[in-house]
Amino acid sequence: MKNRFIQILKKRISEEIAPQNPLKYLLTIEPSEYIDTLISIAYLYTRPKKGNNQSIYLTEVISTIGHGVRNRLKLKKDSSLAAKTGAFLLYNFEYMGMIQVLLGGGGNGHGTYIIKVLNDEGIKRLWEEVNIENCSKMPSLTPYAPWTSSKHETGAVMIKTGDKNLLKSVTPETHPMVFDAINKSQAIGWQINRDVYAVTQWALRNKTDAFSDIWEQQNPEAKKTKLRESTAIINIANKLLAHNFWHLYYFDFRGRKYPTTAYLHEQGSDLSKGLLLRQDKKAIGKEGFQWLMLSIASNWAGDSGREDKAKTDKIPLLDRFHWAMDNEEIFLSYAASPKVNQGWMQADKPWQFLAACIELKKLREWQYVVAGDFDNYEYESHLECFIDGYCGCH
Repeated sequence: MKNRFIQILKKRISEEIAPQNPLKYLLTIEPSEYIDTLISIAYLYTRPKKGNNQSIYLTEVISTIGHGVRNRLKLKKDSSLAAKTGAFLLYNFEYMGMIQVLLGGGGNGHGTYIIKVLNDEGIKRLWEEVNIENCSKMPSLTPYAPWTSSKHETGAVMIKTGDKNLLKSVTPETHPMVFDAINKSQAIGWQINRDVYAVTQWALRNKTDAFSDIWEQQNPEAKKTKLRESTAIINIANKLLAHNFWHLYYFDFRGRKYPTTAYLHEQGSDLSKGLLLRQDKKAIGKEGFQWLMLSIASNWAGDSGREDKAKTDKIPLLDRFHWAMDNEEIFLSYAASPKVNQGWMQADKPWQFLAACIELKKLREWQYVVAGDFDNYEYESHLECFIDGYCGCH
């Protein structure tokens, strides 16, 4: 399908771009040099967004495509030319019947052009053929260089602001903690939790309760949107199964730190977090074991069996630990046969809950087989346990 897409694009370039056209530079460049960037941006930007407004705005997509392709080709930054480039290249998807551009409702009562996805499966099939190393908005397969100024060597800026003087004023000398925080995050490598990944496709295909947030949607469009989001996360994980990967980070105007990567990162959904393991590992220790059990209780966030009906994520930490210890055998059964023992799907955050149950099982197996001692906590774990209020801070 990718070859057909390229052939159609080549034909359009030769027939529609005249020598005096501003896009004439495309006449001298093989589409194979930027096709993966084009497809990956189109794929990721036709996934659902956060918030109530799920519209896919045409101007946003064509601008991102144009800048992404021109950056890939190492061409000079030109917003006007980028928009024209993006519009021309995006039309290939409309030409092939995958999308439709419509005039929709915008802010303040003004109309704006939006993109309607007509053939999501076709876009997905195209994306499955791209080389991950050429994908935009995806993690890097090699660590990013540390920030040494407010502009990264990739061209990214550290702070989302239009104030150039502010950017110039932020340096390692004036703001050492800012640089230390962002560089420490970028030094962390990640990998896919294969045990969790092995369950995701089955659970989605069989419409299990693990994806109840999708199936409970009454609005057909909302259901379709959530399904596309979960499918995108699983597809990205599939591409990364054999790799370690890293994220590039930035700060918003309030100083909150975020990854530039789309969907699959440690600030993403429950599914995203459940699919992630750190590349590095360390002995879990008794304290780490306690946090693992607390993570199980917090992610379950259900009935604690108390008279006050408090849920397990609301009771004191010590009570959470004891609750988890009392129910350990059940958790181990979930980890051993998640497709048969499906009680884990009732957790408030089922994928992080399952990941923690699986890690508990691995710990106990290591203690029994390797250490021969259930009081030995030198087992080395890759699992990251997230706590409330997490927003990029370790």
